[in-house]
Amino acid sequence: MAVESVYRNVQGDFKTDSQTIYNFFKNDTREKKTISLEFGENEYWHLIKIRNLRSVLSEYVYLFDNPMLDEIDIYEIKAGIPTLVKRLGDNRINKKRDMALPSIAVSLQKQQQKELLIRTYSLGTPHLPVALFESNGFNRYKNMLYLLWGSIVGIVFVMTAYNLILFLGVHDKLYILYVGYIISFLMVLSFVHGFGIYLLPVSFYQHIGNNIISVYYLLGIFLLLFSYYFLHFNNKEQLVIQRSVKGLTIILFVFGVYATTQSEYEAAKPFF
Repeated sequence: MAVESVYRNVQGDFKTDSQTIYNFFKNDTREKKTISLEFGENEYWHLIKIRNLRSVLSEYVYLFDNPMLDEIDIYEIKAGIPTLVKRLGDNRINKKRDMALPSIAVSLQKQQQKELLIRTYSLGTPHLPVALFESNGFNRYKNMLYLLWGSIVGIVFVMTAYNLILFLGVHDKLYILYVGYIISFLMVLSFVHGFGIYLLPVSFYQHIGNNIISVYYLLGIFLLLFSYYFLHFNNKEQLVIQRSVKGLTIILFVFGVYATTQSEYEAAKPFF
């Protein structure tokens, strides 16, 4: 099996059709190289070639390992014409598995070659990591991920319940801050890796996904306050630290609220 990936960036014209892009790939004689991807309202096209070098029918699965992409359109090239075969992305309604693990199955006869033209669009991270699995290998990988995700969610829920019980017993705000920290950390992790679709209603998942930067700020606030109280700075005569923590908390809160009014790439600029 041989896999070739070619990347080009087409900016400024989001209505460019797939046939024009495919012709561009085929007719462009310049050296093909990976481009630098940037945050912004950009559209990217990827041409992937796969060939089965085996002497038997083979089943493969392409995993597009970025569940935070807003749109992923997959075209199969048939007689030189791109044909849309699947539409993925976290801003579209699909099966939960396709939202958590954007992927497409590819069947190849012996010595057969196929081309896939992939269009991606996102207001957030534009990267498209691609992994190729045999069909059985993908099922094993998926099951291992489900086991890992379930373990993480289960541990966080147990820790949350334990700390809530402690809070009810001693009424120490440190336990509530820790609960807020691990819950916000779980939210960030669930959106980055895609398993949040199994925890939240689809509409709410998409809404939070479009405002994920605000969740990062929320995580920062809980981490800052938890560290502040855990290290007992609130009980010491250190006004500089106390005022700094208070000021930084207010700044993070303001930026978090501001991020809800901006597109994802605009809200992410303070991080870079």
